[in-house]
Amino acid sequence: MREADLTRATFVDSSVVALLLAVSSHQPHGRLRGASGSPLMALEASRVQPMFDLVDVGPAL
Repeated sequence: MREADLTRATFVDSSVVALLLAVSSHQPHGRLRGASGSPLMALEASRVQPMFDLVDVGPAL
């Protein structure tokens, strides 16, 4: 995975986090674009954000 665009995402749960981790296991340090609000909080709570380069990140709720 080179980049996943989360700009329009309003909800991220454990299945999305698992998918991002599975895809990134083949290509480490993928990029996540536009995470904000609830999706950003889910990434922070699951402690996976250091595994990705976050680009154009908005505020968490």
